[in-house]
Amino acid sequence: YVIDSKNSMISSAGMENGSLIVDFASATFKTSFDLITQSERIAMNAQGNISADGKLSGNSQFMAPTNMAVSGVITQEKGGTASYLFQRRLDDNRQTYGVTYWSK
Repeated sequence: YVIDSKNSMISSAGMENGSLIVDFASATFKTSFDLITQSERIAMNAQGNISADGKLSGNSQFMAPTNMAVSGVITQEKGGTASYLFQRRLDDNRQTYGVTYWSK
């Protein structure tokens, strides 16, 4: 969803073209998707590390190419699943928050 603090509005948003690439050898991940609002398509990207217990920790959202904060987990459950929370300031007035779920 997107929060517009200037207009005190919350609106739904969708996701398209999602990708999550996990490199277990280097304990890193890359993820991206298009955030779809009522009038925009916004490229969302993050890279980060995977801890020994499966926690996903995104790099700083201010360090390109990462442009959103990501925190989540990866597990062997159901043959391999992952989920993360994300957030990003889109402009001076708007922020987006959401959650993703990935499975093989």
